[in-house]
This record gives sequence, structure tokens and C-alpha cells, in this order.
Amino acid sequence: MRHPASLAWLAVLALGVAWCNAAAAPREGAREDAAQKDVAQKDAAIVEDVSPGVGDLRPFELIAAGRAAELGRDGRIVLGYLQSCWQDSIAGGRAVVEPLKSRVEGGALTRRRVECDAAGLARMNSAGLAARGGGSLAGPASPEPDVNLYGLSPIVLAERPGLLVIERIDTAAPQLKFSIAEKGVDLRHKDVALEPSGLYRFTFGQAAIVVRIDSLAEPGGAPAVGRLVIFR
Repeated sequence: MRHPASLAWLAVLALGVAWCNAAAAPREGAREDAAQKDVAQKDAAIVEDVSPGVGDLRPFELIAAGRAAELGRDGRIVLGYLQSCWQDSIAGGRAVVEPLKSRVEGGALTRRRVECDAAGLARMNSAGLAARGGGSLAGPASPEPDVNLYGLSPIVLAERPGLLVIERIDTAAPQLKFSIAEKGVDLRHKDVALEPSGLYRFTFGQAAIVVRIDSLAEPGGAPAVGRLVIFR
């Protein structure tokens, strides 16, 4: 037969465990809510083209899920989705950005799948990549690319002005240097076309991103989501 004091002690212990579990539950829920909020706040799409006067949106701006664009009667917007590689062309009505595609209210939607590296875009979009050491020539130990691009003339986005350096690391070639202002540069407007199948290191400040140009990469104005380099 148990002593009454022992039984009382066990009851207190059980209540303490139950209280700890109950106290921990809100913290776990808060972590889940924070994680969902973080996902929701990540950039979901890039504005590839937009009619003048549609809100404050501008070409090559990254926008998060939940953003809406009022296009009115004659407005138009083209959105490239980083996670799904959908390109949505929307005319008129209201366009709402969702994580993988657009929701269109009262407008016309044309959707097509384009070439893009969703995994590489996610890496660049989540955080800045650490600077890589080493010389200009990678030799037999060529690094794996952080992102594969499907356009010969990349679009490079950065959160501040600075100097962009592009160097070929699978063969000898001159460095390219460009000043980035107003958060980005489209190298097509600089008459720059990189080599198909080429491996390049893009360096901006202390961050570097290794880029592989696809063997079938398109020249000129290929879809923005397929030729995008992002520095955070």
C-alpha cells in the first residue's frame, strides 16, 4: 500500500508535467505561425513587364505572395513565378500574386511554362551566398553552379548599388565589370551575351554566385525568371 504522501507527490508531479506540455504548445504553434509567415513574405514572382501607371510596380521588381495589381480596363502585367516557372500574362481586371501562380479577377489570363531553375532561385532568394575563394580558373575542380540560366543576357538584382564582376571560371576570358544602380541591371541593355554552357562567377560585394549558362539558352529578351541572378 502506497503512503498518502507518496500519492500526493505523484499527483503534483503529474500536474507539473501536464502544465509544462500545455505551456510548450503555444510556443510550438508560434514557431509554426512564424514559419508560415516567413514563407508568405518571400518573393514569389518577378514583374517581367507592366503597363505604366499600374500601382507603383516596375519591371524586374520582385514581389511577395498576396500583392495585388489593379489593371483596370486596359492595363497589362506579365509575372514570372520563381517556384513554378509559370509565366502569367494578364490583361485587365485585378491580378493577385499567389505562391505559384496568379489569381485573376475580371481579366484575361494567358499562362505558359518557361525554362527556369526553381531550386537555384530559391537558394538566391532565401539569403546571400558566401563569397567563394580561388582563382579565375577552376581547373578540374569546377564548382557546382548555384543556378542555371536559360538566357544569354542575365538580369542581376541587388538590394543596394555596387560593382558587379563577372568572370569565366571554366576557361580563360576577360572579366566583365558593371555598376549596379537602382537595384538591378539587365545585361541585355549592355549588349552582353554570355556563352552557352559557360560557367561564370558573379561577385557583388562579399557575395558570389556561380552561374551555369544552359547550352540552349536564348539570346535577347528571354523570360526574366529564366535569366535571373539575385543578390541579397
